Parts: sequence; structure tokens; C-alpha cells
Amino acid sequence: MSILNLGLQNVALARKPCDENEEKLLGQCYSMAEIKEKSVKHPNLKQAWEDAIEDVTATLACKFSRLKL
Repeated sequence: MSILNLGLQNVALARKPCDENEEKLLGQCYSMAEIKEKSVKHPNLKQAWEDAIEDVTATLACKFSRLKL
């Protein structure tokens, strides 16, 4: 098993919900590419997405920074 998998054991990840409009737009996306495409037409979507995954990104950075071979 890779060291990254070991580092993620017993870790639950969930993003914060966005506003209703952004959640509706994100609900139509099934990949990061689709989120990027939607953010061209809806400029607020990018910032809302970044705010929503900020805690997840911080959690992963903390977990991965403590891993050693």
C-alpha cells in the first residue's frame, strides 16, 4: 500500500457548501474540466469553488506534509 494511502486512513473529506446558485452549477459538473468551463461563463464560480475546498486542501496538505519514507 502506498504511503499516501496510509496517510489518508481514517480521514473524512467533505467540502463546504456554496451558495444555492453555485451549488446548482456545480451539481451539473462531473469533472474539474467542466467546472473550469462553467467558471468562464460564471466568474463567481471559481472563487466559490476555491472557498468551498479550502478546508479540504488544508487537511490534505497537513496530512501529506507529515508523511516520511
